[in-house]
Amino acid sequence: MMITDWIQAISMVVLVVVTGIYAWRTHVISKATKEQADASVEMAEEMRKQRYDTVRPVIDFKWRDYFDANINRVAWMEGIAGKTPSELSCKLRNVGFGSAIELYSYTKIGQDTHHKHDFGTLKVGGEIDDWVALSVSQEGNSGVLEAYYKDIHDNPYKSILEVYPVKGEGLRSELRLEKVQEDELP
Repeated sequence: MMITDWIQAISMVVLVVVTGIYAWRTHVISKATKEQADASVEMAEEMRKQRYDTVRPVIDFKWRDYFDANINRVAWMEGIAGKTPSELSCKLRNVGFGSAIELYSYTKIGQDTHHKHDFGTLKVGGEIDDWVALSVSQEGNSGVLEAYYKDIHDNPYKSILEVYPVKGEGLRSELRLEKVQEDELP
């Protein structure tokens, strides 16, 4: 074998090794680039969520202070008896950071008829003018009042007030907020 053949063989081996190293480094760089892109997408999504949260309305059900006016006394007495009331007089108020638009809930008319009641838009810190007897849906041992609305970005939400009868004491409640899909709205 001649020296030129040896040089050519060694050159070929060096070329294969260099190409392998280049391919491996390219793979490592592409993997790191993908991870960085995924992290950037996740960070952008978190920033978008935070931006939405700064203008998100939260609808609360004001009902306890109306007990003194005897309107919710029947419901309270049902709670003392361990029963869930079928309606609760409330004022809806916006305790969130953005306006609630297309706000509605359901009122009870008669024994089993529920009527959609539109409240329109409720600004930050705002409260509806009149007390409204909202329909309480029965769910197990508790009752549920619901209010549906959207934020200024057209994201639909549902505020849920769970009402628990406490035998011998009256009623307790817990507020939850859920983001819902457009097709889940009643």
